[in-house]
Amino acid sequence: VIEEYVIGAQINFNYFYSIIDKELEIMGTDTRRQTNLDGLIRLPANEQLEVLKYVKPKLIETGHIAATTKESIIEKIFDLGERFVETTQREYPPGIIGPFALQGAIAADRGREEMVVFDVSMRIPGSPLTRFTPHTGYLYGESISYGERIAMEIKKAIELDRLREIVT
Repeated sequence: VIEEYVIGAQINFNYFYSIIDKELEIMGTDTRRQTNLDGLIRLPANEQLEVLKYVKPKLIETGHIAATTKESIIEKIFDLGERFVETTQREYPPGIIGPFALQGAIAADRGREEMVVFDVSMRIPGSPLTRFTPHTGYLYGESISYGERIAMEIKKAIELDRLREIVT
């Protein structure tokens, strides 16, 4: 599993692609909590080595925590999402519609930050906490949930008589 070997801060980039507006939005960012791994990494290094003689680390997802990202990587986050949307449109028309997440890590090497994506969630991501990060507030003037954003898209599609485009 790649995520076990990426040395960097793990983060989920949560998006919404509007097929009506042809626009990608960042809904928010979060990080995962994983079973015994989270407990192991909080131990001092010498105690980790002792525990690892008896316990194998598990990466079973148990929850999420809202997280913010540095402004300097927002453009990279958009680029990742846009490339994903374009690829899905080319390979699987009409492409991704609505919510999805790219799960990965931000690795740093020689002062350069690189996004490494190791998983994709092609649905409403598992974290309801994305509304507590600032991204939707910048776009809509207030933070909104995935449910609210989906409702906005459905309402607009009905008003424009384009409901068929958002339902596959």
